[in-house]
Amino acid sequence: MSDRVLARRWRLDRRVAIGATAELWRAHDLVVDEPVAVKLLRSDRGAAAAGRRRLEREALVASRVRHPDLVAVRARLVDPVGLVLDWIDGTDLARHRPADLAELATIGHRVAGALAALHAAGWLHADVKPANIMVGPPAATPGRDERRVVLVDLGAARRLAGTEERETTPRYAAPELLAGEPTDPRDDIHALGMVLAELADPLLDGIPSGLANTWSALVERAHAPRRDERWPDATTLATALAHLATSAQRSAPADRGVAPPATGGAGAPTTASASGVRGTRRRPRRSRAALVAVVVVAAALVVAALLLAGAP
Repeated sequence: MSDRVLARRWRLDRRVAIGATAELWRAHDLVVDEPVAVKLLRSDRGAAAAGRRRLEREALVASRVRHPDLVAVRARLVDPVGLVLDWIDGTDLARHRPADLAELATIGHRVAGALAALHAAGWLHADVKPANIMVGPPAATPGRDERRVVLVDLGAARRLAGTEERETTPRYAAPELLAGEPTDPRDDIHALGMVLAELADPLLDGIPSGLANTWSALVERAHAPRRDERWPDATTLATALAHLATSAQRSAPADRGVAPPATGGAGAPTTASASGVRGTRRRPRRSRAALVAVVVVAAALVVAALLLAGAP
């Protein structure tokens, strides 16, 4: 705990993480009365120069690119050196495991949209990984299950087509990025594909085979070993993920997350008729199965069309 106040406005409450070059604090904005995040340069002599460059780059990129799913920088601090950012109430994707394929595809769609905004402004994120994707709690609005998704840590960002030294995570990085080739938007697509493939493994059991095959084709293209084999841009990938998320949501069991219905004497679901007499209602198993099949096929056709449209 700390009661230190920076610039007479931001009170440091507790340190939540220590990185190689900076510390992250949960703080409170005394002017607008809400939580914020404060990233402070570590005082270690060895970390100071590299850390200052990362903070300056993060501030620069955030000032040039505005997107609801990208971390926002509110202010720069001079003494001590640091940044004030939006506080994201949630956890990173390294610790939050999506409940199903629909949620994972939705998260991927949101991250791809944020990457598209970065790329359009001439920047590569260069370090897409689970720890840099924040996922908030479900929305409080009744009837909605949409979580906040935010791509964070713009300090590793690099200008597109540049060859400057990279700070990336080899496990997710594109081969071209590790080889020092000029940066390309498809380097970020590769990293996102690796993240999605890693997190999807435990979610594929029990889903329709057509949906599983469509997912595999989508993700394998994202992290293909060569740039010309990947999705051509993040916008196209985001579109494919949106269609797949809708298909996965509709193919989920109808009673998922809902209390089972009341049963009659024979154990069959019942419903009240217009006359007030309770009668037996059969579940439309065949109709639902047919609907699921149609939805899965439709999503597969859309993704296949997108795959073919951008094929080299």
